[in-house]
Amino acid sequence: MTYPEKIKAFTAEQLKSGEVAYLLNGSKSEGELVWYQKLGTDAYPVLVAEEGNTVYHGSFTCCDGTAASYSNSTSETELVHVASATLTSPKFDADKHIYHMGCSNESCPEHKYAADADGKLKATKAEDGTFYVEELNLTDASTAINTQAQFTVKNLQYSRQLTEGQTGYVTLCLPFDINVTDVAGAEKCYPVGNMMIHMPTADASVLKFVLMLDEQSVIKAGTPMIVKLGAEGTAQKLVATAQNVEYNANFFANPTAKSLTLRDWDGKSGFMTICHELTNASIGGVYTTTPMAEGSYSFRADGKFGIHTGDLSPYRIYLNVQPSQSASSRTMLFSIGLPDDSSTTGIRIISLGDGRQTSSLAIYTLEGQRVMGTPRKGIYIKNGKKFSVK
Repeated sequence: MTYPEKIKAFTAEQLKSGEVAYLLNGSKSEGELVWYQKLGTDAYPVLVAEEGNTVYHGSFTCCDGTAASYSNSTSETELVHVASATLTSPKFDADKHIYHMGCSNESCPEHKYAADADGKLKATKAEDGTFYVEELNLTDASTAINTQAQFTVKNLQYSRQLTEGQTGYVTLCLPFDINVTDVAGAEKCYPVGNMMIHMPTADASVLKFVLMLDEQSVIKAGTPMIVKLGAEGTAQKLVATAQNVEYNANFFANPTAKSLTLRDWDGKSGFMTICHELTNASIGGVYTTTPMAEGSYSFRADGKFGIHTGDLSPYRIYLNVQPSQSASSRTMLFSIGLPDDSSTTGIRIISLGDGRQTSSLAIYTLEGQRVMGTPRKGIYIKNGKKFSVK
């Protein structure tokens, strides 16, 4: 009989079970073989040998609990996968907080764990019953993972592409704890402190503020940071790494902004008084592209710290300030203050460029009230200058 004739002599169930492949090989699984079949995948014997598609005869158990006489494993304790147990898409297990793939039976060799609803992030079960992912790489282009799972990321990395020759300062806010020694491309990472200081200026139209920074060796997740980049040519990327990071459904939820204590300081004495130029100020960060509220500041495209319009890119920080009525039309100039024991004041102040509002669309009345929408006939203030609407 020819091969097609032999095939027709068997039922579809015999073809699918592996019986035909085993018989065509002369009822053997070792030595010179011609026919192969991946049970549960191939509907009939094939001529191409691949890993795991040799058919063995014995007493086996299927993943649905039924008995089988053929398997792709020599072990009679290893389950044989059957198509009826196949999962067509990842299935979330609310008790174990992980997704199942391949087979509904966890003991089946076709079963796999996934850490996301799309089944693209492979998960592994640890000896203690928890789950982990070997590696997760985040960039500004990364999107939040579609998942309800809870797992550990063994090696987590965030990287940001810098422009050629970029130096100075950038902002950073990450959803995981970092050791400052594990941030490549940075000379120093400064967590933002709890205070912002107003200092006097010779120009009455300008308000000067100093955002105080701290120094820490370990910086907690969600902490707004100012990062001093390495010297020119030392790196084209800013890369932060961490190990064994716990991931849950709130991993990409933007952290809550913290309120800043506002103080007046003359830059000389040791006394600081309450600042009345602002009604409040807060500092926060984002993990995803986020529209900015009115009065938000961050590093702009020109590399200067000033008013930010539009969306803020992921893993950056923002400063939100609400000026008092008397200060609402004045330009704000920002610097950072670093702890410095060598200074007589204990603070080293570094300007972040001119930091001014450039081409700001904010319009105020002469009484300092913000105008929303199109202004009516009258005199208004924009960018610290008066103009009239007729």
